[in-house]
Amino acid sequence: MEILNKLFNPKPKLDRIYLSCLDEKIVTKYPSWIIYLSETQANIEKSYPITAYQLINKDRLKSLHWEYDIRNNIVSYSSNSLIKLKYIVKEPGVIVDLSDITMNFLNLVKLEIRGYRIKIQNVNSLGQLEHLKIVSFASAICYIGSFIELLERKDYLKTLSIYNFSLSEPVSFSKQYLIQFLNGNKTLTNLKIVPCQTIVDDSLIYQPITNTTLKNFEYGHPNDVIGSMLLNEWIGSSAFENIGYSLTNNIPLISKGNHPNINFYYYDGSKDNLNNLINILKSTYKGIKNVFIHIEDNDIVEEVIETLKEYLPSNHEINTINLENGLEIAKYLIQLNHPSIKELTLDLFNPIDQDIAINLLKSFCTKNYHIQNISIRFELNSLNLAEFIDSITEIIENNHNIYGFEFFLHIPDDSITDTTNLNHSFERFEKTISKFYHYLDFIIILIYRGVLHEQKDIDLLNPFENILSKYSILYNIKLQYL
Repeated sequence: MEILNKLFNPKPKLDRIYLSCLDEKIVTKYPSWIIYLSETQANIEKSYPITAYQLINKDRLKSLHWEYDIRNNIVSYSSNSLIKLKYIVKEPGVIVDLSDITMNFLNLVKLEIRGYRIKIQNVNSLGQLEHLKIVSFASAICYIGSFIELLERKDYLKTLSIYNFSLSEPVSFSKQYLIQFLNGNKTLTNLKIVPCQTIVDDSLIYQPITNTTLKNFEYGHPNDVIGSMLLNEWIGSSAFENIGYSLTNNIPLISKGNHPNINFYYYDGSKDNLNNLINILKSTYKGIKNVFIHIEDNDIVEEVIETLKEYLPSNHEINTINLENGLEIAKYLIQLNHPSIKELTLDLFNPIDQDIAINLLKSFCTKNYHIQNISIRFELNSLNLAEFIDSITEIIENNHNIYGFEFFLHIPDDSITDTTNLNHSFERFEKTISKFYHYLDFIIILIYRGVLHEQKDIDLLNPFENILSKYSILYNIKLQYL
């Protein structure tokens, strides 16, 4: 908390803080900086004790994360300096009236609302927010027509996201409405409506699509109507970089020429599409920077490796690779040490022993000095936590190019988590962080297992959080149980 102490930080620039704790002392120690506490409820398992009846420096606050509580409604707070609002509503059926938000936060640039089957009313009131550029709603029931009307009025909105997979019914709108919107809007760059259903009227003759500004369009599951529109009804060149045309093959979009800016290719691991992967690696189609490789059948692994060996070294456009399964492919991608590949995501779903996982991690110490961000998912038969921490420490000690780490570990409920020598491993980790923290931006470690056996297990990773907080490294460290 030294960053909040004027003795250590005499000229503070902090304008955003999010606290979630049950210790009132942390808050009251810095009354001129932090949200005042109205009450604490330490005996209640799930509570949100920090409220905002009084924000001392609300005229400086730029970003606010607010968790809904009926006793502490967001309508009781207003700020003209706030530009980002994230509003979390965990209770189903809550009605969120956006007219309240528009009146209280006139200078919002980004609005994000997340909930569970919440109802959003008065979407059109957002038209009063002159600076609004990003709107994101998740698990919310709302009328899609009001969004289209809003977008027609707000010609400076850049991002609209409606994510409703928790709802039983997809968002429905007519094909004519969608085409009118795409052709009429000249500023929206990101559109996400998941899931959606496009209604076609066979009696109508539809206009071609001429939009030249939309870069990303995600609509959930492959949709024949929208897919056909993207492929056959676009006139001229689009700005699309990534679109949900097909989960297995977007070569038709890439090769036709109407979408020259597409930078993503998904390979489904089939022999039928192996030639498409070869053409991508050979740069037959220019501009592909992100390649996703999905391996379902181990019989294809050797052919994929040989294809990568032959064509990937000479490709200097690809900078990101996502791999699902295929341990041997993962080993090759690391040891290749390709100078243009900066991000590597490995989702290894087949269970393996930890020794194999550790050896793969240690290869980043000696075999690759170009990757900057790694994200790895392991299915482990068992977990020795000290050895896992030591492997992260070794990477940080020996490879100063990696600034971001993401690890997702899944272990069986009946497996034993070995915590021998854990304190020594944390001591070594902290010593290493103290030397090389300036190379790191974030570390994410999520460990998933079955039923919680003892409360002390949940606290195993607390030293990680303390160390990373001390050196101002962003983190998300959790041991999660069902």
